[in-house]
Amino acid sequence: MIGQTPSNVALKSLGRTSTGAALAYAYDPTPRGQSQWVADFPGRRSVTVGVGEQSEGEKLFDKAVELKLIARNVAMHFNEYWQGGLFRQLDSLLDEDGWSFEDKLPESSSFKCFLRMIIHNSPKVRPGIGASHDGNIIASWTVDRDRLTVECLPNDTVRWVITKYVNGDRISGAGSSPVKLLRTYLSPYEPERWFG
Repeated sequence: MIGQTPSNVALKSLGRTSTGAALAYAYDPTPRGQSQWVADFPGRRSVTVGVGEQSEGEKLFDKAVELKLIARNVAMHFNEYWQGGLFRQLDSLLDEDGWSFEDKLPESSSFKCFLRMIIHNSPKVRPGIGASHDGNIIASWTVDRDRLTVECLPNDTVRWVITKYVNGDRISGAGSSPVKLLRTYLSPYEPERWFG
């Protein structure tokens, strides 16, 4: 446990887990030039990594910080409530317990596309967010059985899939568009259903 860590060991705070438990790592040099990183949360997992390498938890933490800094650069477009909710979503998305390390971490270029999509299309409802296995941010809105899913690509293009029920009949569509024209391309499907 961190509280029992010797005084010569450096601690690095990594914030909190989704349950609010403190998350920190202790650096303990070993004679073989390796480092022991000990996580202080239930289960107390430990990972031995070479000096200069990052643990999986550190990579996730650094990615979350990177994405939050990108969002801060356009903070004038979002109110405090919206931005706080987005940051909590990023913490949940990049939580070590839920992340599959076989997947690529979210690309900053895809996250920038996501932010531009939000700015240009002005949805009043914040979407759920996820990431594809190749690092693209995915936004989704669901109202009853109607669903809109948008994959944000690094080149300011979005791919979208829509499912909507009208009088019990299922209507679906898919397409791609420049990020700033998403609402226009979705207009036949009445995007206000999801965007508010």
